[in-house]
Amino acid sequence: MDKSYPNKGYGTKALEIIVEQFRSKSVPVITLSTKSDNDKALRLYKKFDFTLTGETNSDEGILKKYIN
Repeated sequence: MDKSYPNKGYGTKALEIIVEQFRSKSVPVITLSTKSDNDKALRLYKKFDFTLTGETNSDEGILKKYIN
């Protein structure tokens, strides 16, 4: 999300929509990455049950969410 719109819930709403789109298409797992020092993004992803895999993509940690 754009840094000029912090703490307005836009990231949460966007991620809700994205996860639901994947769920409706029966996609079993969502994979994404972010820099390890991006605390706000990590908190958001963990709120949605994404977990760090221990893998990296360049200088970013990879997270996965398995969809039920």
